[in-house]
Amino acid sequence: MKFGIRSSELGVIKPILLIAACLLFLCPFVYAVVTEEDAYLEAMNLYNKKEFDRAEEKLLEFRKNFSSSKYMPNVLLKLAELEEDTNKTVEYYVNVMKNYYNSEYEAEAVYSMGRLYYAQGSYDMAEEYFGTMLGKYSNTVWVEPSYYYLMLSLLAKKKYDDVNDVYSDYNSNGRYFIFKNRVNLAMANAYSEQEKYEQAADMYSRVIKDYTSKEKYIYLPDVYRKLYEIYMKTDRKSEAESVKEKFKTEFPGKGWAGSGGGGKIEEVKEESPKPAPTKAAAGKSGWYYTVQVGAFSNKKFAGLMHKKLADKGYEVRIKSGGKFHKIQVGRFETKTEADSFAAEFSRKERVNNYLVKKEKD
Repeated sequence: MKFGIRSSELGVIKPILLIAACLLFLCPFVYAVVTEEDAYLEAMNLYNKKEFDRAEEKLLEFRKNFSSSKYMPNVLLKLAELEEDTNKTVEYYVNVMKNYYNSEYEAEAVYSMGRLYYAQGSYDMAEEYFGTMLGKYSNTVWVEPSYYYLMLSLLAKKKYDDVNDVYSDYNSNGRYFIFKNRVNLAMANAYSEQEKYEQAADMYSRVIKDYTSKEKYIYLPDVYRKLYEIYMKTDRKSEAESVKEKFKTEFPGKGWAGSGGGGKIEEVKEESPKPAPTKAAAGKSGWYYTVQVGAFSNKKFAGLMHKKLADKGYEVRIKSGGKFHKIQVGRFETKTEADSFAAEFSRKERVNNYLVKKEKD
């Protein structure tokens, strides 16, 4: 009996062996691609589930193992958001701006840098980055919020003419609407600070008229209070009372914030608000009132605002829950005390809106 492979059979086997060899050669590359996809998806899944510590760990592993990945710019942006060291955050954003020039990733990095500096109170730098957004990235999703934060940065510097120019440019475009009411509110505040009370009253009235329940970034009771104050200052008492009555209809059961004796708004002195009462001031029941002055989906921005206020001597805390990290200042036994502090704090610290809340230890 002879053993071997016939020449006819060899003709069939050769292609099979060639295919097998090719598969063995390609397998490492196929495996690497799948691993890259899986590693990225795993990290992003953890991020989306708000398991941020684990997400950061996986993103750092991804950066080490897949340095040339097409997902790298988004990985860097997410790492910047999760990084608590501000200097390292800036390094991540600069990396994106340098290596992904003229891309949507660079636009997001520029916008995020502006937000970072705004949260720090570095309004000159914030103005620079938001101005870059308007000039270079006018066709991206980041340009509309850039208008808003540029106005706030200019408002903080009392550059009212520039605020007005940015407002006019925003409205001349005709295709922005998501931030429209917030932009109107910023312009109303600019008019009010310049004592242009007629324009301010018209703008606050527009904000109230156009407000919808989905606008969680506008605390409408404070807008009513500001409009009431303007009417009282300009001796339009009947209109002021009308605003007050409408407030009671819109917010039944909610106290009228900011009014002093006889229905007049108390004058606020220019000195700094007194630091809020300490924890011992809370009621025996464990309930207390506090002033919420900001809410951020980005934990880092919340941390920056917390530090800025804490350095000024305020009792400030971050309350995290759901999607947002909320900045709260002070603990008060009564709502009247909280309202009085909030109005003074808003003026002195240039906080556009606030919310007086009742909390439990």
